[in-house]
Parts: sequence; C-alpha cells; structure tokens
Amino acid sequence: MEDKLFENLPKNVIDNVFSEFDSYRIISNYVFHYTSLESFYNILKSGTIWFSNIQELNDPNEVNFGINTILTYIVKKQTIRNRLRKIYREQKEREFHNLGNIESNIFIFSTSTIPDNYQQWMNYGDVGNGVCIGFDRGGVFEAMKLKLQGKKFIYTYPIQYYDKENNISENEIAKFGDTINICFETLFKQKLTMSQEYEIYKLLAIFASIIKDKFHKEEREIRYLILYPFKNLCLPQELLDRNNIDIICRNKKLAVITKLAFYQNISYMDETTDIANRSADFGIIKKIILGPRNTNDLLLYNNITYLIRKYNAYFDVSRICFSEGILR
Repeated sequence: MEDKLFENLPKNVIDNVFSEFDSYRIISNYVFHYTSLESFYNILKSGTIWFSNIQELNDPNEVNFGINTILTYIVKKQTIRNRLRKIYREQKEREFHNLGNIESNIFIFSTSTIPDNYQQWMNYGDVGNGVCIGFDRGGVFEAMKLKLQGKKFIYTYPIQYYDKENNISENEIAKFGDTINICFETLFKQKLTMSQEYEIYKLLAIFASIIKDKFHKEEREIRYLILYPFKNLCLPQELLDRNNIDIICRNKKLAVITKLAFYQNISYMDETTDIANRSADFGIIKKIILGPRNTNDLLLYNNITYLIRKYNAYFDVSRICFSEGILR
C-alpha cells in the first residue's frame, strides 16, 4: 500500500520498514484519550474524533526533537546525516516559498495505555475537570480503515521515547533505530531524483512523528496516524473530501485539522446482526471516566448518562465511572 504514498522510492525498502514497525508487541487492547468536557460532548454528539496536523501539536518542538534524534543519533554515518540535513533544509525552504505545502501531510490522534492518570488529567483533561475516554484499540483502527476505504494511509504505533543522551528508554518497536538507519543507508546507495528526495523528507517526518523526549514517557502514548498522498494540501479542491474526511483551516492558519467520522455502535459489524444483540461489547468506546475534580458530581453523571443513551444507545452506561483520585 505504501507504494501509492512513496511512488518513487524502492518498494522493497519501504515495505521492509513498515513490516518491521508493524511487528511491535501490543501491550494493551484499550487506549485512553483525555479531553475536556466540551470536547467530549462534541465527540459524542457528532460521532467524530479529530486528527491534528503534526505542525499544530501542543508542543511545537516535538517534531523537531524527533528530527534531531534521527539526524544526530539514529543515523550512524556522517555522510548520510549530512545529506539528510541538506534534504530537510531544502524541502523546508521549498515549503516556505510555496506558502504552506503541509509537512508530509501527517495527522495524528493521541491516546495512552494508562487510564485515570494524574499527570494526564492535569495536562490534557482540563486540569481534572474533563473526561478520559477508553477506546477499543483495534476498533478505532478498523473504523478508520472502513471509513477511509483505502484512500488514505493509516497506522497506529507506540511512541518511542529517547532521553537527553538519545538512548531509547521505551523500545516497544524492536530494532526501531536500526530499521531507520538501514532504510536510509539503503536509499542513499543510489543517485536520488528531486522526487525521491521529497519522499525521503516525508519519510523522515513520519519517523519523527513517533519519537518523543523521555520526559513524557509516563504518558505511554499510542499514536494513530493518517497520511495523505496529496502533493499539495493548500489547493481548495484538495482540502475537501466530504465522503470520507473533512479538512478545514483553523484560525486562518495553513495548518489543518482532520475530522474522522466513526461509527460509535460498531463500524465493522455485519449489517445483518440483530439489533437486540448489539451490545457495548461491539462498540468503539469502552469506558468513560469523569475527572477527579468531578468526583461525586451526580448532576454531571446523570447528564452524561442521558447523552450517552441519546447518541449511543448500545453503550452500557454502567461503564461510566468517576476517577479514583480527588482534586480540589
């Protein structure tokens, strides 16, 4: 499938990379997304989750950290490091002069394997006033594939954490660094065309999007990625694909937000299945945890229960619970 995204690079090299990445050990069948009450209501009412462009992350230095880790430590040969730096610099300049050719067209949705975590409540869950949504890890992925119908490229990977000395601290993808190093060594054995250099730039950005500083390792992040094969996302006719995904500009910035519609009741269930047998076991949302600043707020609990029954009739409301922590 990647040969449609990387049309000019050797197919066997690209296939080897993603095959190696896909062999990681799954440590949890459930993932958790911390968000505000307002965002949770929007997810519930619209049946959508939002994928953010990697240039619009909460930490603007996150991708730069990944790029620097690859160019300084993961790639072993100095000559290849220099060539990658040159390609990266030239492609960034070209994007600037083209007024917003979005870097690698990568969009992400972040989740964690850890529920009800104090630090994540503070950072992402509206300082404990929000909600932690528990998703079926595979269900989200299957819903994405069904909705996109093979027109985009979808992955889900655990974030790889590196410390300040750039030694990997959590290596859930075996041979992660070695795989990247071998990939670039193989690609640079040949003389590259401009089209190939651009695709190497995209590949570099993809690798960087699943690397973070060890400081964040307690988040145990699992990241969903959507990759667009479009050569230029700035053109209005390419910004809208209403049958599958809507891409919109936010605050008149060139960066974009991707909205993915998913089937809350079950996206990959046989349509002939009897409605009476459609239980919460088939749904994508598996658990809802109310934040530690909402402990024992029965009015909020009843309101969410009402909305769940209204918008997702097959969800078992007994799976709504309060955080075990208490914040005042």
